[in-house]
Amino acid sequence: MAEQGSHGGRARHCRTFHHKNSQHDEQLSRLRCTRRAAIERLRSDNALLKEEVMLENRFSVAPTSAAAAAAIAGLQEQSEVYNQKVPPQR
Repeated sequence: MAEQGSHGGRARHCRTFHHKNSQHDEQLSRLRCTRRAAIERLRSDNALLKEEVMLENRFSVAPTSAAAAAAIAGLQEQSEVYNQKVPPQR
């Protein structure tokens, strides 16, 4: 009889272990899913940034004079001020 009790205890321990293990697996699965989603968002954002840089490089022109460079710098500063004042629309 004593052996049966010890086997019953082991079986109970195994069920508890498997139950905890399945909870752990579920948590890992959720974590992996969250991380995959974050990676996909980063890939998407990265692709958009690459496209923006390509467009900017394609249409940017080197200033031909010091006056043009100063005018461009002033306009860029104004743009930054406006961008800070206006909240992004998302």
